[in-house]
This record gives sequence, C-alpha cells and structure tokens, in this order.
Amino acid sequence: MALVTVSRSPPASGHSTPVGPTQDQASQRRSRLQRRQSFAVLRGAVLGLQDGGDGEDAAQASPEPVEEPPSDEQPRGDQTDDGRGPPSPGKQEQSQHLHLMVELLRPQDDIRLAAQLEAARPPRLRYLLVVSTRERLSQDETILLGVDFPDSSSPSCTLGLVLPLWSDTQVYLDGDGGFSVTSGGQSRIFKPISIQTMWATLQVLHQACEAALGSGLVPGGSALTWASHYQDRLSSDQGCLNEWMAMADLESLRPPSLEAGRSVQGGEETGVHGVGKPP
Repeated sequence: MALVTVSRSPPASGHSTPVGPTQDQASQRRSRLQRRQSFAVLRGAVLGLQDGGDGEDAAQASPEPVEEPPSDEQPRGDQTDDGRGPPSPGKQEQSQHLHLMVELLRPQDDIRLAAQLEAARPPRLRYLLVVSTRERLSQDETILLGVDFPDSSSPSCTLGLVLPLWSDTQVYLDGDGGFSVTSGGQSRIFKPISIQTMWATLQVLHQACEAALGSGLVPGGSALTWASHYQDRLSSDQGCLNEWMAMADLESLRPPSLEAGRSVQGGEETGVHGVGKPP
C-alpha cells in the first residue's frame, strides 16, 4: 500500500474573512487543511481516507498559533508502507491518474473510492469513482462517475458516466467478477480488474446505499442537484459512452431480426426464440 496526498482548491465560503494576525494565521491554516485529501493506493483501487476532523474546527481548537510551512512547499508524495523508498511503477501510475481525476471534481467534492475497471478496447483505461460532497445539506448524497483515459500515460481524462445514488439503489453480483448498479430506473454494469478491487468497491457502495436510504433520497426533489454539474461535463468520445451504457445480455434487448430468427432445416422454416440466445 502507498499513501498519497493531493492538494485541493478550498471550497468557496460564505463567511467573512477574519481580521487580525491571529485570525489570518488560523484562516491560512484552515485553507491548507481544506485543500488536501489523503488516499491509500492499492492494486486497482484508491481509497479516500477520512479526515480526522473539519479544518475549521481544528484551527479554532488550537489556542497557540501554528507555524505554517513556506507557501511554495510541495505536497507530500507517495510513500511505501514503511515510508522508505519510492512506490512501484504501477502505483506511481495510479497516483498520477488520481491527481488527474481529482481535477475533474468541484472543490467541495471528494473521491471516496476510485476502482479501475476492465476496458473493452485497450489501451484505454476506465475508472469508477464513488464521489461524495462536503456541502452541509448534501453530506449523505453520493454519485458514481465514470472516467476514461486514452492510455496509461495520458495527461488528461474525461467523464463518460454520471449516476446519482437514490434511496432505491440496488447492487447485484453478476457471477463473473463484476456487478450491476440500479438507481432511479437506470442500470449500469461494472467489472473491476480484480476480485479484491470489486469487494473494496462493494463495501463503499453498501455504505453509500445505506446513507441514501436513511435520507430518503428520491428523484424530483432538491436532493443530488449537484450531480448536474458533472452531467453537463460529459465529454468522453462516443465509443467510451457506449461502453458505459452497455448492459448485460445485450442481445436480449435488441429487436428481433426476421432474417436472423429463421433457419432452414430439411426444407422447413423454423423460428428461433429465446432470451439472450444468439441467432
């Protein structure tokens, strides 16, 4: 496991700016705390680490002025488990992908988990993000984002999927190392690159579903309105969008073809029927 800390832009605040040197120092410290998020980088998955507390509360609770690092200090990079030596090339690659995916988010939103998925068209890479928000009235709300990379060394990524998790969200295992998520009448399938990645993803999804159910999140109200920010920014190419929209047993969803549904055997015409069967 490797640890990585990502610098984030602080969310906009409606509070007035404190006056005086002590307040300014606390405000600067609070700003730095708010724009850093730490992650545990595993094989095929990145887990967001819970903050020990809100930056504002931590700043106010400290009676002594805290010495601040220089403004040009670089954020801490990846570390191995024992803190000695650089991480493996694979985890360095995941860390780079993480930085790029964080840039897609609003400052007040956090990645709870990023799971790498199998891709139908290598060398493309696909990630499923479980994203929550720090907005006070929306803290029990979660959305799923699908992110596409043209290849592992790409300097940019795009959004290909936005799926809000409502109180009716259900998760099903498909028996092939993948799972499907149904929410608000939409159904999407996902196949992580490993069983370990899948179970880590299912644990985070279970927590998000419990929170959505407890808050009674239903479409048509004021819940999950922030998902529209990402919906307006879907920019993956059509091939990637089609892959995110793919569903299990796609053959059974296509309209029957008259020619494909007929075969001639022994001079007799026989109709072929059945769900999910090839023509």
